[in-house]
Amino acid sequence: MKAPTQPCVQEKLYRILDRSEGPLRDELREALRAGTKVPFWANGPAGAMLKHYIKFDRIVQGSEDVIDLEGFDGLLGVARAVGRKRRFLVLIPAEREAIVAVEEPERRFGRLRCLTRPLAQK
Repeated sequence: MKAPTQPCVQEKLYRILDRSEGPLRDELREALRAGTKVPFWANGPAGAMLKHYIKFDRIVQGSEDVIDLEGFDGLLGVARAVGRKRRFLVLIPAEREAIVAVEEPERRFGRLRCLTRPLAQK
C-alpha cells in the first residue's frame, strides 16, 4: 500500500491555522492533534457562504471576528471541526488570516449532538 500523496483535511486545516493567532486557534490545533474530525469544508463567494453556512445566533465564542466578514467580497472557505467538547467554525478568507469561532452543539430530537459518529439507530 502506498502512502497518501496529499495531506488529509485535518493536516490542511492545521497548516492554515499556522498563519493565524489567538487562543481559539491554539485550542483547535490541540484538538486536531487529538483527532478531532473535520466533517465539513466548502469554498465559494463570501456572501453566499455566509448566507448559507453560517448561523450567527449559534456562535458562542468569536462572533465579533465572524461579523467583521459580512462586507468581505472575496472567496471564503468554511470548515467545521467537531470534537468531543467543542464544535469549531473556521472561516478562511482568501489572502487573510483564518478566523476561529465556537458554535453551540447541534440539538437533534432533544439530545445534544456533538459527536464524530452518528447516533445509534433503534
